[in-house]
Amino acid sequence: MIVSFLLDPGLFESGSLGSSLAYAMKDLLQGILSNGVLLDTQSAMLFKKSLGALSLDDPHLYSVRQLLEEIWKDKRRCIANVAPEVGGGCSTDLRAILLAIAGDWLPDCVVATDAVHRELRKEFEEGDRPLVTALPQYSRSDAEAMRRYWEKLPDALDTLPDERRESLLDHMVSYARRLGIFDPQIGVAGNHMYAFLEGIAEIVRMWDKSIERFSRGNWSGPHDLDIYTCAGYGGKGFVSRDKSVQEMTERLRDPLERQFSQFGLRVTIQVKDDENKDFHARVLAANGRVFQFERGFDFFRGRGPHPPGLPPPKRRWRCVLVSQPPWGPGYVSRLKRLPSM
Repeated sequence: MIVSFLLDPGLFESGSLGSSLAYAMKDLLQGILSNGVLLDTQSAMLFKKSLGALSLDDPHLYSVRQLLEEIWKDKRRCIANVAPEVGGGCSTDLRAILLAIAGDWLPDCVVATDAVHRELRKEFEEGDRPLVTALPQYSRSDAEAMRRYWEKLPDALDTLPDERRESLLDHMVSYARRLGIFDPQIGVAGNHMYAFLEGIAEIVRMWDKSIERFSRGNWSGPHDLDIYTCAGYGGKGFVSRDKSVQEMTERLRDPLERQFSQFGLRVTIQVKDDENKDFHARVLAANGRVFQFERGFDFFRGRGPHPPGLPPPKRRWRCVLVSQPPWGPGYVSRLKRLPSM
């Protein structure tokens, strides 16, 4: 899944990147392009300072600059503009800006120059998030080990310990301002709608929990969830568009908005006309990234509404494989262009 980083622009200043450190920086930036995100201010000030500080004359740094430019071209996916400008955008104290973002937005890892590294280490205890490291040590850090683990996504949801499963979902939705869920089966679910309600609520719960960690960042709602699905033939015969919308409104949208009212959740449902049967894969879109949930968003086995006053039965996860397919962004764009019913 997505691992968050905060980079000190001082790393890119003249004399900071020798040939060996240039290789270390290339590995770091390639990892960010694969499954990382850079935290920055609303104007991407830190990234722009990093790019501006990089020497154009040193041949060792040419590939580093190329990678930075690639990240900038893909900034919707690779840069999260989470933090307000410090001092109205006029502050030149990079240490203050880095400390503010690290403290408010809790990236997984901060990579910094020696001076900033020492100051940040005073603020955050060993083992806390964020992990603070210098560039030479990054390749052997826990943050890089975590990034590589999430890059491969080897396990199904039902095989993961609770803590790791929560971490996986958390690293999909952290820093997102809007989520999109695409599942053609939701619109024809009928009495099975409760299973989708529980699965989608689990994702929103992690989204709410992730943003709550950043309350000092003052990132208020509303928070928008867009659900894309189809009507037509389901497991129990034909479901009309009007009946589908009514069921999803009463059994999915309204319960979600009530459950997460303090989070400011707003749910929009779009029913697409999938005449050519293009709509098959079930995916979650967040921060410009797309994650496939192989069997859809009804994560739990044998669940349904339980009698009032009784504790709910223990949840049993279904075998749902999660991946980040390279075709994801194009697939989502095509589905959004389908005509609505």
